[in-house]
Amino acid sequence: MLHTSLLSNIIQAIPWTKLSPEESVLLELSNNIVASKKSYTVMRKMTGVVNWQRLLMLIRQNRLQVICKGSFNSQAFQSVAPKKISQQIVADQMTIQLYAVKNKRVLIKIAGLFTQAGIRFVVMKTLPYEHVLFRSPVKIAGDLDILLPVSDIKLAAGVLIKLGYECFWNHEKVNKNILIQQDFYAPLGEHIFVKGNTTVELHTTIVNSSSFTSKLLSDYNNRLLTQELYNQKQRKIYHGVPIYLFSPTALFVSLFIHLLYQHNLQSVVRYYELFRVIHSYNNSLRWNGVLSLIQTYNLIPFFYWFICLFNDLFPSSLPKNILQSAQKYKASFGLPQRILYYIMKRRLFHPSDLPFRDIEKRVCWAIMNKQIFLSAISYIRQTLTILPL
Repeated sequence: MLHTSLLSNIIQAIPWTKLSPEESVLLELSNNIVASKKSYTVMRKMTGVVNWQRLLMLIRQNRLQVICKGSFNSQAFQSVAPKKISQQIVADQMTIQLYAVKNKRVLIKIAGLFTQAGIRFVVMKTLPYEHVLFRSPVKIAGDLDILLPVSDIKLAAGVLIKLGYECFWNHEKVNKNILIQQDFYAPLGEHIFVKGNTTVELHTTIVNSSSFTSKLLSDYNNRLLTQELYNQKQRKIYHGVPIYLFSPTALFVSLFIHLLYQHNLQSVVRYYELFRVIHSYNNSLRWNGVLSLIQTYNLIPFFYWFICLFNDLFPSSLPKNILQSAQKYKASFGLPQRILYYIMKRRLFHPSDLPFRDIEKRVCWAIMNKQIFLSAISYIRQTLTILPL
């Protein structure tokens, strides 16, 4: 016990594991809006040392302008923050709202045409759930993500091409004549269509096909998991247009998978989205179903890491049995896991600083899964096989 406590103190003493004044304020702002706390002790304490321009940069990087709106508008915040910072945040909120209106129009139009064409699609992520999960859009939506069977890709591609979209595979433009050929087949997990500033991504798997995917989720299991989530779709009416959405359980699992694979468990706004799913669908979110899928595809260690990081941001939001299991797993961390955990906790506020490559994800996942030495040996072997003689 003494050894563990000493180790934790040493790790926390390392400069790059400490939160900066700006990060401390940002965390307090995020927690206040969730927990409805009235205390602004942290902000007042940091007033003399905080760099407000850097705080604004972090807020924008993490897309928290709307999430922390209640805190920004409070008298306590207004009394310590420069007026210029508050004005810039309000301007950002208006921009997010304008983009949200545009994205809704795009979704309504495409969903209507897909429905008319008989395409069996599911709208992914949180855009169509915003009226349930959030009072207003929490961030500028990037791409419109749609999941559909491989057999419907050609039909969907035809609809988008008629609307003026261009297709890209591996960042290269594809001749539209190829897409309308009779024998067209699309085995990739992701197909990108672009028109001006609007991007639509058609997915046939929950995780995009990538070289690192097989190390954690084989292509076969990726498709099995996709089918299980797809089977949980629910028909809803979205602004007068019938669309299919994931059930709360499937939505939660899909967002966790996206956070793990795409963001390496490091994106504050993604954690907030998952918090809202838990909060909004408290009665219909089936935790047994979540755990069953996580266990089936051998993702329990990564899920426990997520739970621990999530609880640091949004305490008292999770079922006790799940939190206790995750904390028990965390208690077994060795030195590599403890160091990585503190780094990841700090890096939650710096998503743009980490354009993760495959090898970086593999190392992180190996540490999470307590297989760092096996991963190192595998990487050395791989390197040696491609070195010239």
